[in-house]
Amino acid sequence: MINELDCPTSGLSDAELKQLIFRELEKYSFEGKRILVIVPDNTRTIPLQLFFSSFQSTLLKRVKKLDFLIALGLSLIHISAPTRPY
Repeated sequence: MINELDCPTSGLSDAELKQLIFRELEKYSFEGKRILVIVPDNTRTIPLQLFFSSFQSTLLKRVKKLDFLIALGLSLIHISAPTRPY
C-alpha cells in the first residue's frame, strides 16, 4: 500500500508525512460523514501533534464531525486474547 513505510530504517520528514497523509485521505469520500480516528496504543512514538494536525487540516472542512480515540492498552488485550469461533 504505502511503500515509504515499508522500510523501518528510512524516516519521513514532517513535510513528507503531511503530504502522505493528505494524499491517502484524498482517495476517499468523507464528505458529510462522522469520522472516528482510532490511534493504536503501540503508536505512541509517532509525532502525534503532527498526525492530529494533518488529519484536521485535511478532513475538518470535509466531514460533519472528526474525533480521535487513543486506544491505550487495548493492543495487548487483542494480542493475548484467545479467538473464539462464532
